[in-house]
Amino acid sequence: MADAGQESSEGISVSKPVARVMMLVNAAVWGSGYTMLKHVQENMPTQWMMFSRMASAVLLMAIVFSHVFAGFACAAISFPV
Repeated sequence: MADAGQESSEGISVSKPVARVMMLVNAAVWGSGYTMLKHVQENMPTQWMMFSRMASAVLLMAIVFSHVFAGFACAAISFPV
């Protein structure tokens, strides 16, 4: 097994305290999402809310995986490195 924080063939290994904090943050974000959804639906139509969620997810994934797209060549789309 690899040291904490090191990549292995099974993925990234983290210590138990770090894993517990990650699970706590995940639960807090998940739970607060329902409260935020209630307030957002009062002020925004459902279609726009869904569009904003999808657009923010696409932007976040583009940032996270920008190194994967750096070698991708397409005439219509260019990804600066």
